[in-house]
Amino acid sequence: MSEPLLTEGTTNSNLAEESNIKEDPLHSSEFDFDIVEDTLLHLYSRSKLRRFLAYILAKLYKYPTLIIIFSFLLGFLFFGIPLLLMYIKIFSNLILPIIIMFTITWILLVLNLLVRTIDDTKNKIAISAKWERKNIVTNTGFIFSFLLLGISMIIFYIFCENVLDYNNNNKLKIIYEPEEKDIDDKDKIEINDFFLKFMINCFLLNENQIKNEETKVTNYIDNYSILKELIQNLCKCFIPLLILCFNKSIQTIILKVKFTIPKLIFFPSCFGFCILYIVVKYKFKEEEENSLLSFFEIVFITLIFFGYLSWCFSSIWRIFKNPKDKNFSIHRYYLKQLIFIYIFAFINIIGISFIFISILMNYINYNNKNETFNDLKLVLMLLKIGFFFFIISNSFYYGHGALSLLLRPIALQYAPCKLKENYIKAVRNLSTSTYIFM
Repeated sequence: MSEPLLTEGTTNSNLAEESNIKEDPLHSSEFDFDIVEDTLLHLYSRSKLRRFLAYILAKLYKYPTLIIIFSFLLGFLFFGIPLLLMYIKIFSNLILPIIIMFTITWILLVLNLLVRTIDDTKNKIAISAKWERKNIVTNTGFIFSFLLLGISMIIFYIFCENVLDYNNNNKLKIIYEPEEKDIDDKDKIEINDFFLKFMINCFLLNENQIKNEETKVTNYIDNYSILKELIQNLCKCFIPLLILCFNKSIQTIILKVKFTIPKLIFFPSCFGFCILYIVVKYKFKEEEENSLLSFFEIVFITLIFFGYLSWCFSSIWRIFKNPKDKNFSIHRYYLKQLIFIYIFAFINIIGISFIFISILMNYINYNNKNETFNDLKLVLMLLKIGFFFFIISNSFYYGHGALSLLLRPIALQYAPCKLKENYIKAVRNLSTSTYIFM
């Protein structure tokens, strides 16, 4: 920032010339060049990586719509496609695509952290700078989170494999006909945990085998030890999630974070649900109804849903109130860009609402003991529609987060603030001189 000194001998003609410059139409509307774009395009740095990222940021800054497009494409590549493979049932175990997605994401996060750290060290760039420290902490947090989520999904993969194996060996299956061969009434067992029954029937239902949609849905289970084993696997699956939710809850309480109230609903509710299912392992009753347990399960699921829903609406309100994006030095998104962002937000809200409605309907049917195959098909249809909308919307959020991790440090370090008014402000030193701050 230059500070040229004007001495006391400044003449009246010079002052008049300054006044004329201020009134010049060129300076009263727009500068001939954008200072942010120009700075990023002519960045001086030893690091070729930083110059390359600054060049990308300059292009995205000039055309903010590209940020939305590339965010969606990037997210769809690494998030959407793997989950769509699950949606169209490419794999017999539907959890495998989720594990693939988490693994790819975790590897990319580790590579991003290593490459940036090595590049900064090689080019003698201060890693202790605020934006660099924040970038390292954010990367490390995401690596830890996705590691726990990946471990949880691997255990859940084992759970699904057990369900499929038991089904193939005729030890656990859905009874499609009221009177199937070799099945006595005593072998028809009602699973006394609505969430466990919901997941089992989601994985095992084959609509082509339904003969009568008005038939009541019942399950055949060889013995109760099968249910105990499945519950133990679910319990192990929830332990990494318990650690993650506890960590996020503590961060929300003791640190200043965005969307505090929604997170104080969402993460503690997830934590409570994990605790509840871990308790199930020790309190499971074989032949008794666990209606109270199922009630608490749906209560926590409802709190999780409303916490996430309030998070979504808070995000919409935040960007409506202040439509800027520090990750890419965007001073203000315009209406057409905001419309695209709101479309993804509302698709996300519709998706999670459909998922919640499907679970709630399943709980009502379970509680009333009158679930038919027609009801189960409707529940799964809503679940699939909601999951599809969730994939599409969160592809954008995933890609936006990935681009932010790459470009936010560059934006914070190199992109100058955009001037609110296009004029040169003069500040007079009353003692001897006048300074002009450019």
